Amino acid sequence: MNHKLNYKSPTEVPKELRRRLFRLSALFELADEQFSELRDARARIASEYAEDVRGGQLNIPLDEASITAYLHDGGRQDIIARLVTQSGGQIVVPEEKRLVRDRRDLLRLLNTVGLSTIAQLDKYLSAEIFPVSIAGAPVFKGDGAGVEDALTLLIMADKQVGKDIYGKVYSGDWAEFAAKTEAWHSRKQRRRGAS
Repeated sequence: MNHKLNYKSPTEVPKELRRRLFRLSALFELADEQFSELRDARARIASEYAEDVRGGQLNIPLDEASITAYLHDGGRQDIIARLVTQSGGQIVVPEEKRLVRDRRDLLRLLNTVGLSTIAQLDKYLSAEIFPVSIAGAPVFKGDGAGVEDALTLLIMADKQVGKDIYGKVYSGDWAEFAAKTEAWHSRKQRRRGAS
């Protein structure tokens, strides 16, 4: 900061600026401490969520840390990967920037459809998504998707979201998504008919 102001030492700073400069320096130091504490708290919360999910305690709020724990520590990523590959797609590991966006899109969608806890999400997925076999259906044919992105697409198809909601996440062809939605519901109807 002193360098930006072209001062090499505090004694070179004009007296009327020195006090303000020291206060500002103290604020930067405080901010740095607070950011470190927040980072540590975030890691602690993520660890607690992972432990809760592994122990079957799912009554936790939906957020970035809890959805990560649910998908990755709860084994749900394997189920989603199986759905994708059975449909002719492949699971890819997205770059960090893309992964952050995919999680944000998934969380926004879950909020839109009225799910606010991991328990609610698990109940919904267990009843409506995971039991459906899409082997041979064109839901993911030829697509590469991360786990979060694939789950977003599956929920959108299952909930038959409109073009407005779809367009907030994807820039792809609406007609193609509508065909995937139809294929999904066709498979879902067959499962219900077999039950």
